Amino acid sequence: MTKSLMLSALIAAVASVVSAQVRPEGGPDAACQILDNPVKPIYRIGVSHVPASRFSGYGESSMVEIEADWYFAQLMDIGYGDVDLNMELDLILWGHSAGLHMPDQLLELALDAGWTWRYANGMGFQIRAMPGIYSDMEELSSEMFYMPFSFAVVHAFDPALSGIAGAVVRPSFNRVVMPMIGVEWEVSDAWRVQARIPESRVTWFADPCFSVHLGMEWRNTTFALRERGRFDREEISLEDYRAYIGAAYRYSDQLELTGDIGTIFGRNVEFEDDAHAFDGEIDISSDMFVRLGIVGPF
Repeated sequence: MTKSLMLSALIAAVASVVSAQVRPEGGPDAACQILDNPVKPIYRIGVSHVPASRFSGYGESSMVEIEADWYFAQLMDIGYGDVDLNMELDLILWGHSAGLHMPDQLLELALDAGWTWRYANGMGFQIRAMPGIYSDMEELSSEMFYMPFSFAVVHAFDPALSGIAGAVVRPSFNRVVMPMIGVEWEVSDAWRVQARIPESRVTWFADPCFSVHLGMEWRNTTFALRERGRFDREEISLEDYRAYIGAAYRYSDQLELTGDIGTIFGRNVEFEDDAHAFDGEIDISSDMFVRLGIVGPF
């Protein structure tokens, strides 16, 4: 019930921004805040830490998360559109088993490939595929390969405001469909608003090198397991919400340093057994988190 209320609030907030800001001023030369701005960096690397948190009815465990993505290719005029290719890494390390025999390391290593088609009136269409490994790193098997994909319609209402509506479809995940909806608005040279699901952010640019931001993100991922004996589990799913404040300092066109601090809440872990029936959710206590990262070149 709590998660449903939080999701409803997010959708309502996005809808209110869309209704307040959408203006039919898009034209054939309208830039797109979602597809064109800001300039996408070649790589991102981040490390997050969450202190020991309690698993309801069980024990405690801390968490370290290492995230990275590499934008390594863009191919123009492929099937009347443009193709971009990225590699994404998400490695989750648990400090203890929390009395649940939690896997020590959960790995997401996927190719993120997208095809984007644009029309002259500011409309566009994007499809993406994210095939890769989503698994307990110590128990790799033939079941570790998943194939999420997404589709979305993008519209540049005017050069400063663009909207997106679509969904990520993830066969075999416990939450098969994740919505993608919202707007990105360049309010001025100093302010940028990203009001979207699953992640929203408001950024203030103090100068060309330094910025401060507030954000909120919803995450849900399923990983394959290969366990036998006492547990006999085949999948684990993690879900949480993250609210944070952070800053970024662009040292040069080659390097940007970032840092965030916030709270991680609405957390739960869920296992699927051999009969493909998900066990009840196990709540994890809310806690603070810290994230540091490097980004570049631009």
